[in-house]
Amino acid sequence: MGIFRSILSRKSLSLIEVSISIAILGVLLVSMLSMFTQGYRYVRKSTLSTRGVLLAQQRMEELRHDFATVTAEAKHALTNMPFFRTVAVTPLYGVNLKQITVTISWAGEQGERSVSLTTLLANF
Repeated sequence: MGIFRSILSRKSLSLIEVSISIAILGVLLVSMLSMFTQGYRYVRKSTLSTRGVLLAQQRMEELRHDFATVTAEAKHALTNMPFFRTVAVTPLYGVNLKQITVTISWAGEQGERSVSLTTLLANF
């Protein structure tokens, strides 16, 4: 406590005290800034992943309405979006059941990322 009282009792601070205070504040600000940039990266990754799931779900809903016209689609770019879509259709147990897999992919920071949804579609 003696150090704090002696600092508070004086009318001015020395150059060393001011320099140390600025250095401590600088270290704190730099660490906080790195936390914000890391947080932004996670939000961006999460946003792209959520959009990918939404796009896959949307295409899955479009496909499930007409059993006869469900066909595989090669990988192609989606209009005005940084995403690619692939649809795989596998007939199962004869002609009345199909397995449908919709895959949405995009370029991530560390290579290609993707999400896939798979469902069974029956013709009854």
